Amino acid sequence: MTVQQRMESPADHELTAEGITYMRIYRRIFIVAFVLMIIIFGIFFLKEKSKQDDTYPVITIDNYELEVSLTPSDEELKQGVTALDAKDGDLTDRVVVESISRFAGKGISNVTYAVVDSNNNVASATRKIVYKDYVSPRFTLKRPLLFSVAEAAKTKISDVVGAIDCMEGDISNRVIVNSNDFNSTQEGIYYVSLQVSNTKGDTIYADVPVEIANIKTNDPVITLSDYLIYLNTGDRFDPYDYVVSAETYDGISLTEGDGPEDDGHFIAKVRADSYVKTREPGVYYADYSVKDQEDRTGRSRLVVIVEEAAGEVDEQ
Repeated sequence: MTVQQRMESPADHELTAEGITYMRIYRRIFIVAFVLMIIIFGIFFLKEKSKQDDTYPVITIDNYELEVSLTPSDEELKQGVTALDAKDGDLTDRVVVESISRFAGKGISNVTYAVVDSNNNVASATRKIVYKDYVSPRFTLKRPLLFSVAEAAKTKISDVVGAIDCMEGDISNRVIVNSNDFNSTQEGIYYVSLQVSNTKGDTIYADVPVEIANIKTNDPVITLSDYLIYLNTGDRFDPYDYVVSAETYDGISLTEGDGPEDDGHFIAKVRADSYVKTREPGVYYADYSVKDQEDRTGRSRLVVIVEEAAGEVDEQ
């Protein structure tokens, strides 16, 4: 058996030692470069960090309950609101009205303000606003809720009923009429349920009488100034205050005092029968009637909704 051996020369040992030396040098250079990079990055980070603004603006509100008009401007809503920032200083002129809530109570909302500084740091604050002279929405009627069978067949109650709101104006398109028990082909008195809400969430309801009666096209006509009114408990009510005119079907006045009897002018007196109790909240009505020379009777009706007076509500 022959054993082959490789004879190592002294040069091989010298190259290996030299390579090890270079490796050590490269390693040290790499470590130094890495440390330098960390130091440079740290300096850059600290420098940028020092430029950042971590402080937020502060909104101050003088009065956390503000009384405002029914349609307040932003300036009215921002009364007593200021904003300061540690870096930017006074930011009051940058305060905006971010949102106004639905009602948290009748006529009461929460308004939220916001402000942003030069570093886009945002601060917000909220306070209560009370709408001065606010009243809930109210129903209206375009005509009396008295119909002949023929009229009832072609008339929608929703076309007769409207609603107004002290803040939003006409909200008739929001009225909901529930007339499930209403029979337009049968004479009688029915009650229909009305509902309406404004965008603030204030919802009102009323059950109003609708009558299908034996009304003829040639019956006299009584015109009222209103066909639905609101009163507070304790208010005075005189049904005659709402009579505008009484005429025959062809437009001849029947109102007392329109002409002398000795000239052949027929004089009639409108009769009013009131079922209104102003001491108790509720839905009531007053009926009106008048007769013409041919003894034909014309009718009309005023719906009266009596509400609890504001002071009495507060006391409860």
